[in-house]
Order: sequence, then structure tokens, then C-alpha cells
Amino acid sequence: MMRSEFLSYVKQSLIFTVFVVLLALGIFALIHAEYYTPVFPFMVLFFLSVSLTGHYFLFKALHKRPAKFVHRFMLITTGKLFIFLLVMVSYALVFRQDAARFIITFFILYVLYTTFEIFSILRLSRKTEREKQRKRSVK
Repeated sequence: MMRSEFLSYVKQSLIFTVFVVLLALGIFALIHAEYYTPVFPFMVLFFLSVSLTGHYFLFKALHKRPAKFVHRFMLITTGKLFIFLLVMVSYALVFRQDAARFIITFFILYVLYTTFEIFSILRLSRKTEREKQRKRSVK
């Protein structure tokens, strides 16, 4: 069950990522290319990787020990925030000429992927709750 749910999330994430890339390319084409940061493709892969890794551990926590889900969720979210902050500050310090474009793009990707993740988690928690209620009603 967990495997099929996670694979479904991977598929949704890939579709979402393609949508984000196409939207970004359209925006960069419409406005001046001076707002495009050369590391944009790597940023998208970074956010996709972090999202998939975080969700994998959340899926495991939900299916192994649902009572610890909130604890794991907070731990994973805090870890991701520290990783994001470390990457953003490191890049901005090393590549000062691209720092503003990078930070703005990073923030936009952060908001997009965080929104996508929250909706995915809410959908998963509702589904899990329905399954629990169904199991209770069968007993």
C-alpha cells in the first residue's frame, strides 16, 4: 500500500515539476532573460529531490507509527528549512552577482513546492483517516 501511494506521489511530483518548468520558461521568455538564473534547472531538481525524500520518510512514519507522524513531520520540515537556508546563503555568498535572482527564484520555488506538499499531505491524511474509520466500522 505504501509503495503504491509513494509511487503515485512521485508521479504527481514529476507532473507538477514539468508544469513549474514550463511556467517558468514561459515567464522567462515573456520578461527579460536578465531575471533568469543559470542554476534554475538544478534548483528545480534540488526541490524535487528534497520533496521526494521528505515525503518518503513521511509515508514511512504514517504507515509504521501513525502516532509519531506529527513529530516526524515537524522534524522533517525543520530539517528541510535548515537545508534550504544553508543552500541559499552558501550560494549567495559564493556567487554574489547572481544572489538576488537566485534568492527570488529559490523563494518562489519554495512557495510552490511547499504548497504542493501541504496539499499532498492533507490528501494523504484524509485518505488514511477514511481507511481507519472504514476498518472501525467493519469490526
